[in-house]
Amino acid sequence: MTYPNPRLAAYRPGTGLDDQLAALGYACIHGWPDQRPITPALVRSRLRPPSKAAALTLLATVHTTGGELIAAAALRHSAAPGGTGRLWGPLVHPAHQRRGLGTRLLHTLAEPIAAFPGTAATAEIPAQRTAAGAFFTRHHWQPTAGATLLKATLPLPAAPPANPAMVALRAPRPGEDLTEPLGQLYAAARPEEPAPAATGAWDRWRSDERYTPHCLTLAHDSTGCLLAAALVYPLAHTTPGEPAEALLGDLLLRPPLTPDRLDTGRQAAAHAVAAAHRLGAATARAVIPDHHQPVADCLTALGFTTTAPIGYWHAPTAARARNADE
Repeated sequence: MTYPNPRLAAYRPGTGLDDQLAALGYACIHGWPDQRPITPALVRSRLRPPSKAAALTLLATVHTTGGELIAAAALRHSAAPGGTGRLWGPLVHPAHQRRGLGTRLLHTLAEPIAAFPGTAATAEIPAQRTAAGAFFTRHHWQPTAGATLLKATLPLPAAPPANPAMVALRAPRPGEDLTEPLGQLYAAARPEEPAPAATGAWDRWRSDERYTPHCLTLAHDSTGCLLAAALVYPLAHTTPGEPAEALLGDLLLRPPLTPDRLDTGRQAAAHAVAAAHRLGAATARAVIPDHHQPVADCLTALGFTTTAPIGYWHAPTAARARNADE
């Protein structure tokens, strides 16, 4: 079968393409450890620019002559200058795999990747997807620090320990501006990330269309200091048999990570996940970077179990790619 050349354009959310991308994404992950609901809302959350200042996401697509979307890849800029952007895909429908479409998509995005203002990395790739790892290695991408995919069936089987004294759990108040307190917590919990990632965290979280204030839990001490925050995105799916999901998008813990602080983190996570369960979520999942082991321990204590190791690959520098091809 002869395929047309990929088309490259800026991604525009809210079009019929979102539905096609959702269907393609679900076809590609079905049967793998990262199988989960893929909806147009999830597509938009992944491909929209992560901040107002970020450049538009570039999307490369391949359609059949009949108009069916069979392959796609997207390059999204980071939330802050110098941060890590994401390559989503290449996604190739199972009926059209092993015919060079993934390579053609990657070549279509080669120039934007080479000109990327920061680091470009793949999205999450479960270790079981060995062909995906081999694909990126063959194109001179380099493996980098990994993560762990954790899942749980809801309601959570483990009851959290008693809440430490003088700690209050709550959802955001109507109209509340959390830019400063959440930014301070984010900076303390994620010191390795660029400062704009912390200052923009509140806008980034609430601008995601999956966001609901009921599924954001804030934990304060008696002075009003924000000690922890657990963000969960509930997501339903129209595919029969695919359970609605509670995605733990982030769990921030303010250092020092004492036993009481970890208890607070568990309480916040359990509170946010329970809110998503009341909205219909039947499963919960989280992807926790390997260097955030205390967060993974909090979830394991709540009944989450390890489903798969997750890998990432970083794009090669122009010089390294040129030398590898010589």
